[in-house]
Amino acid sequence: MAEYNPYDSSAGHPYGAPPPGQPAGPPPPYGAHPYGAPPPGAPPPGAMVPAAPYAMGYPPAPPGPAPGSPKVSAAGDKFLYASSKWNDVWAAILFILQFLAVLVFSVVLGVKGITASQPGQPPEGAYNVHYSFSDYAPQFAAAAATGLVFALVWLQLIKLMPRTMVHIALWFGFVAPVAVAVVVFVYGTAPVWLGVVLCLTALLQLLYIWLVRHRIPFSATILKHAVHVVNTFPSTIWVAYLFLFLSLVWTVIWVLGVSGAMSLSNSFGVLIILVLSNYWTMEVFRNVVHTTVAGTTATYYFLRHNMPPNPTSLALHRAATKSFGSICFGSLIVALIQTIRFIVAALANNDDGGNFIACCAQCILACIEAIVEFFNKYAYIQIAMYGKTFIRASKDTWELFKARGVDVLINDDLSGGVLGLGMFIGGVLAALVGGLLSLNKAVDLLAAVSILSFIIGIFLTGMTLTVVDSAVGTFYVCYAEDPATLQQNDPVLYNKVQERDREIRDTRTRHDAQTAARQAARQAAR
Repeated sequence: MAEYNPYDSSAGHPYGAPPPGQPAGPPPPYGAHPYGAPPPGAPPPGAMVPAAPYAMGYPPAPPGPAPGSPKVSAAGDKFLYASSKWNDVWAAILFILQFLAVLVFSVVLGVKGITASQPGQPPEGAYNVHYSFSDYAPQFAAAAATGLVFALVWLQLIKLMPRTMVHIALWFGFVAPVAVAVVVFVYGTAPVWLGVVLCLTALLQLLYIWLVRHRIPFSATILKHAVHVVNTFPSTIWVAYLFLFLSLVWTVIWVLGVSGAMSLSNSFGVLIILVLSNYWTMEVFRNVVHTTVAGTTATYYFLRHNMPPNPTSLALHRAATKSFGSICFGSLIVALIQTIRFIVAALANNDDGGNFIACCAQCILACIEAIVEFFNKYAYIQIAMYGKTFIRASKDTWELFKARGVDVLINDDLSGGVLGLGMFIGGVLAALVGGLLSLNKAVDLLAAVSILSFIIGIFLTGMTLTVVDSAVGTFYVCYAEDPATLQQNDPVLYNKVQERDREIRDTRTRHDAQTAARQAARQAAR
């Protein structure tokens, strides 16, 4: 048996090699200094030492994790050393080229069309009211501020009482149609059949509340965790606002391009290109935000006890550079489907005989778009975590869903209703503020200002709450990849997720067993 050597650094000795001239040998007796006599100026054994490490000139400890720090899992290690390659570069180049082309086209033709137009008298019966910008700008500014403030308040309400907020979202789906149905029946402002349909909708919502009552505690837990991540990294919200501003600027430029395209002889083909460009650009902006939030949330999940500085900036840098091509690739697929839906709708409006076929085609395309967007959402999370190409991320997402069954937990989640209700209320409050401020200035534009204020409120509130939705989706993917890390970092949350996962799987197993028994009974009866 080899002789014990207390100075063997390979055995993990905290001091590494012994001082010069100190031989290796058997362990010193209890209470003796491991080096023999202390170095000159060092305190005697057992005395208090200064807090500064290695202040007395002791040899430094070998490199390694700090004492007591949790180990990084295999998935966390893969996250730390994610691919640094520039992926799907062709998609990024194609997106930049079309963006610049549409930008130049919109500015040149749009400005030319505006300068070439001659002012004249509006046609008889036209809406001819003249207002300056100062007449309605304060209303829009107040609506925007209302949407932002309400979104932040809504986040805090979710954090303080998540279960109550899930209940409110579910019961709102019942109370709202009942209230509208009462107005229809009492005041006769709409056909009676509409009130009947609303009552049936309320009954279906009541049945839905009864069926999903067991999901509420789990959804509240996940929602509270996601809001905690967003509050820990509020820069994710500012990234969302940045791309919202870029979206507004792009919309103005795009409208100029559409106005210029309308003056061309063959405008339909140009309009199709502009529509595709608009869908693609908006998808890219939205998915860059989603990927940034996913990268930040994954960093918090895997490296909670060893967080790098500015994780949101790091995630945004990766999304806007090395993963930008993958984001453009996935966004292009959705944009193509949306453009085809636009073409089908335009053709249906010009052909009365084909409305039924066009309606069926739009329904099929809408289903395809929803499926693609669902998988893209989680593919972007894989891209944010590991720097994968879009194709690889899509395949891995499918394999993850099949192998780990994460879709069971995703389908059990009710957080989307809470976020959707917040968007709606934010839009309504913004419309009320904009409309009330218009009563004293632009009364003739009351309806228009209220509608635009509602849209502004929806956009700002929705952009803020979308950050929470991205954090929720990232949590599910991280948990499916590495549940052990959650058990180590947050045992309470881990136990709740595991408990709900077992309940869902036990219910599915019983259902499958009952179905198999019924089928066997039918076959035996034959």
